[in-house]
Amino acid sequence: MSIAALMLYWAEGNKSKKSVVQIGNLDYKILKIFLIFLRRICRVKEDKIILYVRLHHKFDASKAQKYWSDKLSLSLDQIRMYKHRDERSKFNKQWSQNGIAMLQFSNTELKKLFDKKIDSVYKGILKNERK
Repeated sequence: MSIAALMLYWAEGNKSKKSVVQIGNLDYKILKIFLIFLRRICRVKEDKIILYVRLHHKFDASKAQKYWSDKLSLSLDQIRMYKHRDERSKFNKQWSQNGIAMLQFSNTELKKLFDKKIDSVYKGILKNERK
């Protein structure tokens, strides 16, 4: 298992769901690395991969959807756009006109493997620290 992809998941992933692997970021490069890992190493079926994009309601959803599709080599059907109207979020202070993306796929066994590998890496680091 790629240690880089595992560390990305550990740092940027949502680990609270038992059967869903999620990783989110504004930076497409982080998601791209994780997608390469999922596609090439884990052999995740393409139709299981979904990208959810949270976008300020004043930005162009079609433009953002195309951006993510191009950057991550995903079909437009794999990308779910939803706009938010959080009043605390000011239009002129948004970090990205393309929104924040959450890559997700469901696979209970792979999720368990990721969690087990993270635990193993953590314990290995602690063991070496004590020496």
